[in-house]
Amino acid sequence: MIIKPLFERILLKPIMAETTSKSGLLLTLNEEKTTKAIVHTVGVGETIDKSGLKPGDVVLYNKYAGEPYKVGGVEYTLIEVTEITAIIVEE
Repeated sequence: MIIKPLFERILLKPIMAETTSKSGLLLTLNEEKTTKAIVHTVGVGETIDKSGLKPGDVVLYNKYAGEPYKVGGVEYTLIEVTEITAIIVEE
């Protein structure tokens, strides 16, 4: 099954927080909902064109935005483009 967002929507793959440190220590589990994700697929629309979002971008989005979906055991979130608050750029 493939999910293709319509209009001003974006399909995100949430990035889960690390549960172990580099040395292998178990970190305290944070039950907070993640707000960081990788853009998987984008719909079409003027706002999306202006934002410059494309698949592979890492973004921050509003905490309770969107609808969660599970496809083939992988979790995705479908949100409106206006719920994205920032694009993370590595320097």
